[in-house]
Amino acid sequence: MDIMNAPVQLHIIAVFLLFGLICFHIYKLNFSSTFLKIQKSYKITTPLFHFINAVIAYTGAIVSAYRLDISWTVMLMIIVSLFIMITEIKRYKKQRVILSTQKQLQKSFKTYATKIAISQILLLVVAYILFVIF
Repeated sequence: MDIMNAPVQLHIIAVFLLFGLICFHIYKLNFSSTFLKIQKSYKITTPLFHFINAVIAYTGAIVSAYRLDISWTVMLMIIVSLFIMITEIKRYKKQRVILSTQKQLQKSFKTYATKIAISQILLLVVAYILFVIF
């Protein structure tokens, strides 16, 4: 029995959880009636989002170090994880300064956050496909 079986499974589960959480964010952005509901949703899910991303990075680093494998796909996964973390921080910083009276900023935020979420999903899918292929 390989000692790295559990971290690999946890890594894959965390990737799918992050994918699901990003899809949930897109759903909330498109179907929430008020900006306040979006803010409350993000307030609850942002710590979970960063925790899942940290689990992905940590388990990926452990497995990579154990197998002594620093290939270009591993480097791509590190870059994707950093990109996801940075874009989520930028999204949070932009969202927290918007007041309930600023309707135009709320509308532009929805577009901005949707673009971020779609780019995060695309990067996750591309990294996963490249890992499976290579």
